[in-house]
Amino acid sequence: MTPALLSRVNEKTPFSTPPETRPGELPPRRTAVYGPLTALLGLCALLLMGRANWSLYPTHVTGGGSPLEIPAAEKVLGSVESAGVSRRVVGRAGGKIVLVGWAAFADPHLSLSRMVILVDGVPRAEVHNFFDRSDIAARFGRQNFLQSGWEVSLPLTGIQPGDHNLTAEAFAETGESKRLRPVQLRVIE
Repeated sequence: MTPALLSRVNEKTPFSTPPETRPGELPPRRTAVYGPLTALLGLCALLLMGRANWSLYPTHVTGGGSPLEIPAAEKVLGSVESAGVSRRVVGRAGGKIVLVGWAAFADPHLSLSRMVILVDGVPRAEVHNFFDRSDIAARFGRQNFLQSGWEVSLPLTGIQPGDHNLTAEAFAETGESKRLRPVQLRVIE
């Protein structure tokens, strides 16, 4: 070892060993010093964690494949994606849940004008603004499916604890409507 390194071997650093204290005395509090890079990384982490749910969806479809065909009997396609594979959403009585999904009319001349969220057949929330779902448009090969994404905050006030049917109904600007496949809403206390 070089003399410079030897002299530093026995040197104590602020975080190497705690300072000696007398019995009954608390050790001095150490304060951490964070630089601007650490603060910037923390801010970036907060921003990423606070993004809206719908922004987590891919903006494009990776991989190839031919577009999915729309069954002739289907007037509207879509789903409540917040329910996931289990087809169930859970919320606390008196609280609220955020629902995310997509819907599009099979007829290329019809466009989505609003979504109504029903709980046990009773309208509870409406959506009038839609966002791009380029992944859906690409998967079906239909440009008119682009503005098919929706998100809504559903208040659970007045809904009793237990299992309920939750349905999203898509409306076209012509007034024509069709309900998506229902999901189960479980309200807990």
